[in-house]
Amino acid sequence: MFRNQIGRPAEYCTTVKTHTSPYCGDPGGLEFTREDLVTALNEMVLEYKKLSQPFEEVKAKRGSYATNTELVSSKDMQPALSKLETENEKLRSRTEEMICENQ
Repeated sequence: MFRNQIGRPAEYCTTVKTHTSPYCGDPGGLEFTREDLVTALNEMVLEYKKLSQPFEEVKAKRGSYATNTELVSSKDMQPALSKLETENEKLRSRTEEMICENQ
């Protein structure tokens, strides 16, 4: 069994919170039983689960926004792609004409 600095069992540890860290051993502080600590931990786990669900939803939405942004930018690229395809076709035609002229 874990014991605090003054030899008491950890479940009866007296806790004083300072700005740096909590520690055991101040007889004027509050006493927490093991049951109190387990209850507090369970409440923290439930709070974490409650907060993590909306976080995952927000993360998924942000991912879909990024996908939508990529689609918008690909739509913006479509006119440039069409222009390049037209230019490419003209160059192929010109190349074929030059080949025919050289034969």
